[in-house]
Amino acid sequence: MMLILFLILPAFISAQVTIRDTTIIWHTFDYNLNEDNTISWSTSTQYDTVSRTLQGKILENKYLKVTLLPEFGGRILSIIYKPTGHEELYQNSCGAPYGIGQNWFYYKWLMVYGGIFPTLPEPEHGKAWCLPWEFTILKETPDTVRCQMSWKDTVQLKGIDPNKWKYGKTNLQCNFILTLINGASALEANIELHNDSSASLNYEYWTCLTLAPGSEPGNPKCTQGAEIIIPASKLKITSYPDIEAQEAHISGERNIYTFSKLRYWKNWTNDGIAYVWDDSNKNYWGLINHDNEEGIIRLADNKITPGIKIWAWGYPQSQNIDPYKDPAQVHRPYVELWAGHSNEFFASAQFPPKSEKEWKEIYIPTIGLSNVNNANDEIVADFRIENQQLNKVIKLGFVTARPENEFDISIEITGQHPQVLKTQTVVPDPKNGNLITLGFPDNQSWTSGDSLKYRIIDKVSGCLLEDAIPLDTITTSIMDKQIAAADFQLYQNYPNPFNPSTVIKYSIKDQSVVSLKVFNTLGQEVKTLVKEVKAPGTYQVNFDAGSLPNGIYLYCLRTKNFIMTKKMILIK
Repeated sequence: MMLILFLILPAFISAQVTIRDTTIIWHTFDYNLNEDNTISWSTSTQYDTVSRTLQGKILENKYLKVTLLPEFGGRILSIIYKPTGHEELYQNSCGAPYGIGQNWFYYKWLMVYGGIFPTLPEPEHGKAWCLPWEFTILKETPDTVRCQMSWKDTVQLKGIDPNKWKYGKTNLQCNFILTLINGASALEANIELHNDSSASLNYEYWTCLTLAPGSEPGNPKCTQGAEIIIPASKLKITSYPDIEAQEAHISGERNIYTFSKLRYWKNWTNDGIAYVWDDSNKNYWGLINHDNEEGIIRLADNKITPGIKIWAWGYPQSQNIDPYKDPAQVHRPYVELWAGHSNEFFASAQFPPKSEKEWKEIYIPTIGLSNVNNANDEIVADFRIENQQLNKVIKLGFVTARPENEFDISIEITGQHPQVLKTQTVVPDPKNGNLITLGFPDNQSWTSGDSLKYRIIDKVSGCLLEDAIPLDTITTSIMDKQIAAADFQLYQNYPNPFNPSTVIKYSIKDQSVVSLKVFNTLGQEVKTLVKEVKAPGTYQVNFDAGSLPNGIYLYCLRTKNFIMTKKMILIK
């Protein structure tokens, strides 16, 4: 009997969710705090490394090991995705205070520890990042652990610039409520803000995520394969010329740039700040490490947190750093993504008197995805049509927060030419991810209203994720060859690849209404170049892609009796 218990006990424990105490040892350069939490530090001497002992909590189930650190900023310090054994968050290996006396931060200094943590009610990390938060267990069962880290703003630092740190002692209460469920591979955070006063308040709130997915535990860091996954096309960049130079300025918009090269951390030639500056109406963003296709995605209602701030240390400066030897070297190999109630730092949000604000953020590790173009609270997916030599291939990749449930998958064509291409029941693979690949139907002429559609349905919860790609711009290589035999022709653009403009040439046999349009690889129209009646002849048109991101684009010529599509590549 004892032998049987010994054999089944580990499996039984791993099938539950647990919470336990832990001790965390953090190495920092020695420093002392004054009573107001400003720092006593001299940068003119050599510093010794000291060990600081902190008390934390570990939440754990079969898929996640989550470390919380209430006493240093109420933070999620670590999320280890157990199927791969990799860390999703950044942590500082050796704390070196910086910005001391520069008035960059509320306490006139900062020391990055990493993780995920609320910042309020001032910008630039707020007041609570280095303070202890109250910790409470709200629910503890084998199926669910829910706990809360809480902090109330009763801080009023003397001698600060009131024009910069302008909100004062707000008495705002923040509750950071974290829930881990048995069998779930995602961590849920419910965030509550309470204004108990009779006055309306101005404030800032941001959730800071310091990310380094797919890292080895104990040494988390971003590599050159890190890509910022945000469904947006514009950035606001001010006073950071090195990163401004990586993007194209959008004419007529002050400080607004394209968002293309800066998606890749390796293109951040120096550190800097960028704000996402267009509303994508999507509910997800995050980071993917293409060196092992692991990532972490945040899911939330971004109408509540519309602000998205990006901070990244410069890629070249972040390599081969040994902070133990040089405490002044503060560049770190990670990317910060922030979710805010306002659109940028030092822009106020408003809080009505005697009111509350509540929202949910879900942090879900991903595996096997190179991008994301749709998500809900349970499913994260990437759906696309790829060109492979002369053929087109449909790819649907997804991960789920409920990897123990079965999912029904369907891929079909809807509209005037309906066709079921694939139906399948999938048991998710939490270690490698899930990818369905199938060939694109040949010899078809799609019309307006035809779409390629997928549906992913959780058979247990009923959760549904679906999306579609319009097909009226899609042709096959075989059809192109057949139609091209007539005296109509669409020529390859020149130059190709191009930056930022190219010439597209075409010929028509008869007078006809001519449509020449440019699409991205998802089939979304980005530009109409021609839409008018043309006499027989050969024409050429210039296409300027200065406001578009790098990538592959399709241009499609359509007349009454002719349709043809070709590919071009924009490289800036």
